[in-house]
Amino acid sequence: MRRTLPGVALLGLAALFAGTVCGCQSPQASAREDAARRWNEARARIKAQLAADRLQAGNVAAASAELATAWRLDPQNPELALLRARVCLAEGKTTQALDLLAHVQLPGRGQAEVEYLKAVAWQQQNRWQAALAGYTRAYELDHTEVAYVAAAAQAWLQLGQPEQALALLTQHSDRFAWTDTYQATLAECYEQLEDWPAAASAWQRVTATPQTATEIHERAAEALYRAGRYEDAIPALLDLLQADRDDTTASVPLMLAECYLALGRPAAAREQLQSVLRRDSEHVAALRLMARCLATAGDLDAALGVAQQALSIDAQDVRTLELTAALAWRTGDCEQAAAAATRLIALDADNPTGAHILGR
Repeated sequence: MRRTLPGVALLGLAALFAGTVCGCQSPQASAREDAARRWNEARARIKAQLAADRLQAGNVAAASAELATAWRLDPQNPELALLRARVCLAEGKTTQALDLLAHVQLPGRGQAEVEYLKAVAWQQQNRWQAALAGYTRAYELDHTEVAYVAAAAQAWLQLGQPEQALALLTQHSDRFAWTDTYQATLAECYEQLEDWPAAASAWQRVTATPQTATEIHERAAEALYRAGRYEDAIPALLDLLQADRDDTTASVPLMLAECYLALGRPAAAREQLQSVLRRDSEHVAALRLMARCLATAGDLDAALGVAQQALSIDAQDVRTLELTAALAWRTGDCEQAAAAATRLIALDADNPTGAHILGR
């Protein structure tokens, strides 16, 4: 008699057969899966590097496109989340960046970058206290990165606390004083403190590095000028004019004129001022300096005429009123001197020039 197996036995045999087959195929299937995963990760790394390169070059749209591909290939990679956050920050999407970073937790010093990027997002939102706290956490997690210390110092500066910024930088001077980032931030601290000699020295240490940005050279030159180091400021300012002949701003030639005037070279000062006035004949600061040049050269009547021209453009400018009153007094035009002094005192009650002319 032919015997049949019960249903339960048949199920057991089926399961055994399936397990045997799967057991034979699982190493191959697992190998294929591992190979595919490694290939996707490798492609993701390439795309991520391309995205980073595009981002560094300022091509945010291209960076975003490359990164989208990388993310599809390796969505669990926390490094890609950091890069996505950077792209979001470059696009001004601060809320999206913070949402991404909230889910990233890296071991050890890796978390410092996460905290730093959070702080950048808060900075973009003008939440300076939060940004300061984030930058502080970043450099506490990683004491080797000058950018974290500099960013915290910049946050202090934005909060109007240059003393705190300077104290922080001083605390880390042994480790970072040799870097341009440190010296540039130090210079900005001294600028806020109006310690122009110290600011000039710090900026000069930055400009000693080849291929320094023009903006840095300009700030160094301005600090030299404000520090009264006119002999040093003149070549720095001339280099700026030489580097950008089409510069339409008047700040550099005006500073040059001030330097020449302070060194008793009114003719050289006038040459710089004429270049400004050719572009803008109603530039009050240039006209005021021109009047001073003429006075230094001994032509008081011409100087008074130029000062009056400046005053006709801006009748409320205290420095122009002061110069006009003084020049009128020196030329013997007591009536005009008194009129200018009266207007000057109305705007600046404690002005010594106005008080002297009016006999107060």
